Amino acid sequence: RGYTGRIVSFTMRHCIGFLIALLLFPSQVAAGDDRLDLPTAESHLNQIELAVSAGRVTQAGSMLQWLEGRIPDELQARRSLLLAELHMAKGDSQAAADALANIPAETSDQCRYAGIAGWLAYGHRDWNQAISMLAKSVEACPDDSGRWNLLGLALIQKNETTAALEAFDQALTVAPDNPSLLNNRALAYAYSGKTSAALADLERHIVGRCARELATDLARADHDLAGHEVRGDLGDDATEV
Repeated sequence: RGYTGRIVSFTMRHCIGFLIALLLFPSQVAAGDDRLDLPTAESHLNQIELAVSAGRVTQAGSMLQWLEGRIPDELQARRSLLLAELHMAKGDSQAAADALANIPAETSDQCRYAGIAGWLAYGHRDWNQAISMLAKSVEACPDDSGRWNLLGLALIQKNETTAALEAFDQALTVAPDNPSLLNNRALAYAYSGKTSAALADLERHIVGRCARELATDLARADHDLAGHEVRGDLGDDATEV
């Protein structure tokens, strides 16, 4: 009977130890059983792309961490690309570079790969590499004003103002009257000696910025006014707002 009791005691301790390990290290214990099939993994990656695009970096980071070790090998490069974009959004160039190093340079997604590489090169003041990578990126995805803008800024650093103006023109075609783009094109015009064009863009920049600030203030005022109306309706004297 004592022998049986020891067996039961040992079994209970073993089960409790396993449960503790499962709670503390869920990914290690269940990694072999948590491998996702291709469609499910792609669905998760699509959701993460949306989160990164929307600026929900905390959510995207948690989802990427959860996917580690769970996606098929053929999707690892895509996960690393998303990880690099996440770190780029957070401004962490070293982490972005580390993630990019895990992606083959000949990846088919040159829009995103070259865009990140160009951003990293720009941060390191490697203007030639930045221009080369960003040129590849905008060729693959010409509808991204941010990439055109960064390309234009890199070209200004090389005193290639004509090419920079072309880049800013493309950016403004995608995002007309964007104040930041107008400001940067005004800078390129000024370096080119085209003072009147620079002043015209600066004027549009100021008008656009003021319009945005005014719209924000009006939206905030409407929100505050709505709140006061609700409190007035709930108060004892509904005529006082």
